[in-house]
Amino acid sequence: MLFRSGVPLSDADVKSARCEQLQALQRKAFSMESLQDFALSNLAAVDTPTALTSHFSRLQPPQLAEIASSLGVVHSNAQGEGFGKGFLVHMLVRRYQRREAQHEAIGSLPLYPDEVVPWDSAQLPDLDHTGDSCLALPKLNLQFLTLTDYLLRNFNLFRLEATYDIKQDIEDAVTRMQPRQLMSGATQFRGWARMALPLADFRLFKVGKPFLGEARPSEVRAEASINLKGCRFDAMKEWSEIRRHDVVFLLTISAAVREGGKVDGSIPFPERVGLVSLRGAEVVQVVDEEGHVFTGESEQDQKLRGDTRKLELRLDTAQYHRDAQSMAEGRSGDVYQTFNLLLQIGRAHV
Repeated sequence: MLFRSGVPLSDADVKSARCEQLQALQRKAFSMESLQDFALSNLAAVDTPTALTSHFSRLQPPQLAEIASSLGVVHSNAQGEGFGKGFLVHMLVRRYQRREAQHEAIGSLPLYPDEVVPWDSAQLPDLDHTGDSCLALPKLNLQFLTLTDYLLRNFNLFRLEATYDIKQDIEDAVTRMQPRQLMSGATQFRGWARMALPLADFRLFKVGKPFLGEARPSEVRAEASINLKGCRFDAMKEWSEIRRHDVVFLLTISAAVREGGKVDGSIPFPERVGLVSLRGAEVVQVVDEEGHVFTGESEQDQKLRGDTRKLELRLDTAQYHRDAQSMAEGRSGDVYQTFNLLLQIGRAHV
């Protein structure tokens, strides 16, 4: 929000202006008997879309038109009644609902891409994109409203560029792993990739309580187990030298091609290989079957032995919170119980 001078408003100014708008709405609603509870409620209790819709839906079209006209949402009562009740309620909700600040929205974004964004052609171009059409990307050669606007565009472009690189690594590794569907319906990996290994086990062992004022957990820890038996020496060496802060990706692959079948290269990649879910994580430490610990940063690091490696991971708390909400609302299952592939990503991509 800007003044006419072009100087951006502070968060306090924006909140103050919004409170004044809601108070003006409450003063108007106080004259209507059916909105007495709305007029006397505190602002935080009535500025959500659900609460606003519940209160305004009780009014008749003439009453809605009167409120909308007196507050400048429509030009006149007649015009408001012509729009109909549903549209008037929607307009009032859109105008007075609580809006998330940009910095709050950025803070709630997941750190790593999921199974949707990398293959959304509206955000990321395909390999055969020739540049003939315009992409829906932030432009850097246009006028900027504020310095924050400039930084936000750069931030969005950086995220998409990193996601594009990660997408290419995932497609290459999963294609080489050759996931195939057995007669039992289970997924078997028939191929080999240097940067990917089937998961032997995965479990969450810690979900921290949220910090004061936040909804997402303070931390989410997990343990992923892999087996290096059968790996080439150079690949085994790379997996044994994973350091703290390195990034790995956990994938759920439900193979779309039956044993002995052929891959249809004309369909999108997720449907082609059966990619169900994709989650990123940061390595904390690596432990072998004898309990030796390696972090790559400590003088007490020990040389890892044997074929088994247990990676302690720090999961993205913002993504975990979204997944927990989705599970609670019944929109999806528990993706953290289905991972079957671990993928290493180069540090330059993250």
